[in-house]
Amino acid sequence: MTKSVAVLGAGIMGIATALQMARRGAKVCLFDQQSTLINGASRWNEGKIHLGYLYAGDQSGNSARAMLAAGLAFRPLIEDLIATSLAGHVTQHSDTYIVHPDSVVPPTAVAAHFAHVDDMISDQNTSGSLGAQHPTRRLSRSTLDQLSGGHGLDGFEVPEYSIDTQWLADRLTDAVEATQNIELILGARVDRATPTTSGMLGPWTVHTSDQISHGPFDVVVNALWEGRPVLDLALGLPVAEEGLHRFRKSLFVTTKHPCDVPSRVFVVGPFGDLKNYDGTRFYVSWYPAGLLAQGEGIAPPSVEHDRSDQDIIDQTRTQIERLAPDIAQVFQSASNIKVEGGWVYAQGRGRLDQASASIHRRDKYGIVQTGDYISVDTGKYSVAPFMAHRIATMITP
Repeated sequence: MTKSVAVLGAGIMGIATALQMARRGAKVCLFDQQSTLINGASRWNEGKIHLGYLYAGDQSGNSARAMLAAGLAFRPLIEDLIATSLAGHVTQHSDTYIVHPDSVVPPTAVAAHFAHVDDMISDQNTSGSLGAQHPTRRLSRSTLDQLSGGHGLDGFEVPEYSIDTQWLADRLTDAVEATQNIELILGARVDRATPTTSGMLGPWTVHTSDQISHGPFDVVVNALWEGRPVLDLALGLPVAEEGLHRFRKSLFVTTKHPCDVPSRVFVVGPFGDLKNYDGTRFYVSWYPAGLLAQGEGIAPPSVEHDRSDQDIIDQTRTQIERLAPDIAQVFQSASNIKVEGGWVYAQGRGRLDQASASIHRRDKYGIVQTGDYISVDTGKYSVAPFMAHRIATMITP
């Protein structure tokens, strides 16, 4: 019997789930409030394929452990879904992490965390993965000064890479459009999902903001970034006690000429990073400049700010050039700068400049199945293909 599945949310999590389900013969209906696919944070982010190094604020190693398997599986799973190699669309060199002078984690603890992650990776099969080709390497003082304008407390080259998310968003869109058994319902917000019978069992009906009811569906997968807990709570399901919605924007820069500027991340706290995908395409962020709204609770707050795109560009450039003077050549050669972003959700509370804030952890995401309803907290962009594969296996073993 062919299963009918409603997938709520057409970001990377929802699209990967829809493709996995369709390949197993399910009839999939993919919903999103945007008029086009993968048009929020899944298109507009740095595309880091997390192996756990970023989470030095969680000295238990649990966040790194939670990220590792998904990060190692990202490349083979995504290449299978889009039937295209990622070669040429990932950062040219592995990431450099620089400990900022105001880091909430001291350099010695950062180094210990990186060594712990190295040990975790050494126990894994890394064949075919994107990254994990070498253990952490400490930078020389001269290299550190060169890459941090003399401000870095310590620096490390780690075996992590990032994917050009705009390119991947287009490839995922192509894959969906080429799949006959995926129907698209776009341009209308999902207001609620209701089961016909008791016990959270199908058939289900999905109600959208244009006053249309869709269905019936055997299974509903709630893969929304924005507002996922609201739908869960409306069904009487438990939601995370700590949750933080953030609306962020960053810079996506295209240059007229190739620029040899290494990728780097400033840690640990509300700082920024730089990604060099192919010498002419760059991601540049400074967290305080691009954070336009945040709020704790089950629903995202309204986005009310008076910061123009030019303000975000100017603030980001000022702060990042102070720490990475060589990035000036990227802005000087820029032919186009886009200021884009979207909503992200994470379990946790507090601010990144607080060492004790639970937002420094990322070990509580996951899949919760209740009857024929599945809610998935993706956790991070790079986790999505791994989670989608698990969900598809749960529904159609």
